[in-house]
Amino acid sequence: MTAKNIGKRRTNKTLLVVLFTIFIIATVFFLWNNRTTTANITLDFSIFPGDSTRGVAFAVYAPYLTLSEIRKVSKAALQYEIPFTVFVVAQPESEIDDGLSMEPSVDLDGLKTALGESEYTIQDAGYVDTPYADLQYQSQEDLLGQSRKAYRKQGITVDGFFPPAFSYSYDTILAAENMKYDYIILPSNNESLPLHPRAAFGGKMNILIFPYRDQLVEDGLNIVFLDGNAAETIERIVSEESFAIMSLEGWSEQARAIESIGATMITDTRDLTSQVSLSDLKNGTKMVLESDLFLSSITSGNQTVDFFLEGTHYVVLLEEDMDNLILNWSLEKYK
Repeated sequence: MTAKNIGKRRTNKTLLVVLFTIFIIATVFFLWNNRTTTANITLDFSIFPGDSTRGVAFAVYAPYLTLSEIRKVSKAALQYEIPFTVFVVAQPESEIDDGLSMEPSVDLDGLKTALGESEYTIQDAGYVDTPYADLQYQSQEDLLGQSRKAYRKQGITVDGFFPPAFSYSYDTILAAENMKYDYIILPSNNESLPLHPRAAFGGKMNILIFPYRDQLVEDGLNIVFLDGNAAETIERIVSEESFAIMSLEGWSEQARAIESIGATMITDTRDLTSQVSLSDLKNGTKMVLESDLFLSSITSGNQTVDFFLEGTHYVVLLEEDMDNLILNWSLEKYK
């Protein structure tokens, strides 16, 4: 083999090394520029408006209070402009051929006089001294139908149900659902927000369960029953700015409004942007975002949208015209 041939082979080998190196560099460059980032992003909506982090609904269980105590509740609620719900028990009116006829257990005219000009609604607390948990489904539905009829005779439409002594079974919830009640109050050790119970054959019921606890929870909805010391109770809660206060009926409407919001989110993990499309928004709707990325900015059209960090969540207070948002993320905290 001549020196010329040896030199030619060395040149070809060097060229291959150079070409291979260029190929590797180009491949790395391509992969780097087309890399993707794993992004865990969740989007949800809170029933608590504004900067509140928990809620309260005030209620009165009429059978436990005298008219004098109810007047004290009304005076305190009127002073602080607080709405509340009054639960009244039904009692037997008379035995008739086609079933039991009921009437409210209190003098409604006297009750309304005691309540005065305060903002209240009257709702159903069941049939007096009846443990609903011991009744078959049909008996419970009959009682709910009769009590509703009793209030209707007095010009009152009841939408909420509070079973006596919290005695209930699944049939109680089902009967209230089939009688078109809007919500039911039940004790709970785990839940802190209104929820739709599961239906027997899949899906969820329309009725809302409002969970009740003896103690106030830090991040949920609290039902507080008022008595003759209503002024002190209301003042203590109103003084804590973290509480949003509505009636049970107001919270029911709020929960259903949140449920009706349509939301889709598409995230580009290369550009670290998310496009969010929204529908059926109301002013003050609170959107909650959680991610292992850092949120650097939000825009809606040409407008910058404010947000703040609440614990591990990003919170955005939306207006009803913010139907398209661009979320810009970063791998490091923005300055």
